[in-house]
This record gives sequence, structure tokens and C-alpha cells, in this order.
Amino acid sequence: MYGRGSSDNKGNITNRLFAIDSLLTALADLPCTIKFLIEGEEEISSENLEAFVEGNVNLNRADACIWEFGGVDHRERPTQYLRLCGICYIELEVETASMDVHSGLGGSIIPNAAWRLICALNSLKVPNEKIQLPGFYDKVKLPSEQDRDDMCELPDMA
Repeated sequence: MYGRGSSDNKGNITNRLFAIDSLLTALADLPCTIKFLIEGEEEISSENLEAFVEGNVNLNRADACIWEFGGVDHRERPTQYLRLCGICYIELEVETASMDVHSGLGGSIIPNAAWRLICALNSLKVPNEKIQLPGFYDKVKLPSEQDRDDMCELPDMA
């Protein structure tokens, strides 16, 4: 498949529909209900998704949710990932003076907004990559022993 979105949206959705079609051909009926939640606002922060989800709780009710992603690796081997999601947006604004200040007229003693912003950004994550935002890791589930065993069974991707 060639075209805009064929590897990020349209192609993946089409593959899922083909998979369901194949299951229906083989089984004549699906063993469960499958729902798709497809929205096209990912690139603009999914502005309307929250309102849709909150306004359609019963429609969206399900026993399970799979958020997966995949592709073909450098050896032409298909790959599939589960639970790959999440973005954290942070907007910072800094104002240290009510007007521009020339360096010779106090600019050297009035805090610099750019440096304040750099300090703020540096406080979000430490060198070992740990995010410093309060509550950021509260809902993170560590892999179970079975998860670790399963990961050890995966082929070497090097």
C-alpha cells in the first residue's frame, strides 16, 4: 500500500479489517465483539477525543482494550507491539520583566527568561532519564515474572 498515512493510520486500519475478514471466513462468526475507536486528530493532540469518550461511556464499554503498533524491522521481519501509547505535553511560560531590558541598563541583574526556562526544563528529567513530575509513575505497572520470562523468549533483535 502506498500513500499518505499508509504506514501510520490507513494501512494499519485496513490490515485490521482484513484480519477480521479472514477470521470471519475461517470461523463464520467472531468469538467476541470487536470495536474500533478511530480518530484523526492525533497530530493536533486529539482535541475532541476526551469529550467523545466521556459522552459515549456505554458505547465505548469493553472487557479489554488493545493499543498496538507494528511494522517491519530492518531484516524484513514483521513486528508487533502492545501498549505503546502516551504523550505528555507541558507548556511553560516565563516572564521576568514587564519590558525588554538592555544589558547595560540592568539586563545583567534582572533574571533572564530564557535561562529560567532552561532551568525549568532541566528539572523535568534527570540524567538517568527518570521523569521528575509528581505522580508520573503512579499508574505504571512493572513487568511480572511471567512478562520477564516471555520477553526472554523473544528473538534477538540485533
